[in-house]
Amino acid sequence: MQAKQVPILKTTIASRHQTPREVVAQPATAADGNGSYLTTMGSYSYARSPIQRRKAPDNQLNNRFGGAVQQRQRIRGEPIQRMQVGQDAESESLSLADQARIEQSRQEEGESYLSQSQEAGLINLILLEGHEGPDQMDRMDRGGYPIPKQIHRFWTGGPLSRSAMENLVESVKKTKDSDWRHNLWYSSHIETLMNKDLAQDKLAERAQQRDELTKLGYNVRPIESLAKQRKFLMSKNPDSPVSLDQLENAGGIAYKAVAHGHGSDDIKYFSDIARLLYLHEIGGIHMDVDVGLGDIDLGATYYHQDEVGRVPLFGSLLRDSKDKEPIAELNYLDELKQRGNIPPTEWDRYRRTVQALVLRAKQGSAMYNALLASRHKNPHVKKALERMFADIEGDKTEKYLRTGMGYNKFLLTGSDKASPEVLEQAFSQSVPPYLLRLRHLTPESDT
Repeated sequence: MQAKQVPILKTTIASRHQTPREVVAQPATAADGNGSYLTTMGSYSYARSPIQRRKAPDNQLNNRFGGAVQQRQRIRGEPIQRMQVGQDAESESLSLADQARIEQSRQEEGESYLSQSQEAGLINLILLEGHEGPDQMDRMDRGGYPIPKQIHRFWTGGPLSRSAMENLVESVKKTKDSDWRHNLWYSSHIETLMNKDLAQDKLAERAQQRDELTKLGYNVRPIESLAKQRKFLMSKNPDSPVSLDQLENAGGIAYKAVAHGHGSDDIKYFSDIARLLYLHEIGGIHMDVDVGLGDIDLGATYYHQDEVGRVPLFGSLLRDSKDKEPIAELNYLDELKQRGNIPPTEWDRYRRTVQALVLRAKQGSAMYNALLASRHKNPHVKKALERMFADIEGDKTEKYLRTGMGYNKFLLTGSDKASPEVLEQAFSQSVPPYLLRLRHLTPESDT
């Protein structure tokens, strides 16, 4: 197929095979001989493979940051050099008088608040600070493995709280006209053991909630359905890394901890197992029941940020309302969104706020798992699951479950012995583009 010629904005960054200074402007092809694509993001271009046909970011990023050099200047707090007349697609179509009026308006009213794709560009550049080589310039476009459009939640035992139920209902209504699908998982084995301890009104309320969620579009099902099991002479889910016996053993341990008055921690730890199992078998995004969709772009397809599709996307920023600092930072960003623009006097604070939250997300991928996204059959997820059950079965004294957050190194690197350099790279690759769009704190977070 002969490539169709399409125009490209003047650029300071090209594909990963060229240094930023090698290309100032070039024609781009819709598809080259190798089947790769060139797209534009603001004032720079980057290569992508055929399976990376993502929603194109607004070219208005040109006007927000003025290109890669200007973006780096803004992140570093340096004076911004405005693009000159004729340098971008917008200015070429406007008269000098129109451009002067637009520039005056920008200076007086500030810039419009960034779209998610533009904000993802800023997150990308923050993560690239200190990495000047061409191979570090395309983190956002490095992954070729899409995340399935499946949202997973796990809840087992009694009924959901009112705030959690409201959050789940709100989430499915937001995705009504999109390709996203919702799943609510529970453990049939744990509930078989636990039902005798629950009052009849609680059992009825749980059944009513699940019926309502099913009618709204949730696929409500037991996690045991994903385990490897034998039915008569046929094996069901033969490729599952977890057997039904293993899963029921873990569920039994969790129930005994609750029954003996040790609290609900082991149920939470069982949910850590469950989330890895459905991410391995189906793929998608796991969200705890207290995480809301916020204003995430539901029209976008999200990708792993590493080129082999093994580092999951994390993105947890806080645990509850006691995390005052990130809550204040997220509230500030919400204020700017509601205002609709970022005044010139606020740019430095905005930049510092985003930097602080990106750093927190990197650090959080070593500690939290309330948010977790992956393709299905991810080898890192499989290794984490295998290590979890090896630890459970290797405990010859007191049986107990361990927090799944202790296995985040396996998720990030496939090992618990990765070098600091490999781990640091994985931290950066785990930050999702929708980081600042989710609703990280809901009333359910404190229950």
